[in-house]
Amino acid sequence: MESYAEVKAAALKRPRAAEIMALLKNMRVSRIRDSRLVVEMGVVAMNKFTSALGDEKWTICEQVCREGEGSAGGSRSGAHGR
Repeated sequence: MESYAEVKAAALKRPRAAEIMALLKNMRVSRIRDSRLVVEMGVVAMNKFTSALGDEKWTICEQVCREGEGSAGGSRSGAHGR
């Protein structure tokens, strides 16, 4: 498997379905947390490459929702703490 840095650079340089899927899979397998990147790349994949994702679209959708929920949850709890 390519390193996280390599797949991240490829996905950011040329965000196509294959590169985004490789990045998100690498992040899942390596347990790398970067909510902003997951949501950003996942939304691009779902909006532009849905048909190219095949069954992987469900895994990506779940990953994006899980990361987005964590980001939103952190922001809300911070707002209530004031």
